[in-house]
Amino acid sequence: MEKTIHIGNAVVCEYVAAGENGKTSLINVYSGDIIVSALPSSLHLGIYIELIPETDGDIDIQIEIMLGEKMLAEAHVKITGKKNEPASIVLAAMQILIEQDTMLKVIADGDGYEKRTVLAKKIFQGAIPNR
Repeated sequence: MEKTIHIGNAVVCEYVAAGENGKTSLINVYSGDIIVSALPSSLHLGIYIELIPETDGDIDIQIEIMLGEKMLAEAHVKITGKKNEPASIVLAAMQILIEQDTMLKVIADGDGYEKRTVLAKKIFQGAIPNR
């Protein structure tokens, strides 16, 4: 039976940076869907994933970033984790072109693990709400 990839948090923002004292800074977090004022539109996106290992030791994870049905990026990550202690996966920034309303998905997979969507956001043209 395949193990489950446990995720504490998964966040999409404009930029992810290593901060001081082991902290991570998430800049301009998208708390809901991503709304753009016009199409096509260019976005800077960073992704932060907090993985919660089930066991001590090395974990090989593959992260796929999908825009609609197209794979934008793929990252292979090796984490040396401790059971139940969060481990961070950081994809600092990438620029993507949005040409139509679509869906952004981040999928995690690994040998012996069940493939899992860890983050999904609609991206669409609309009125950007005022604060």
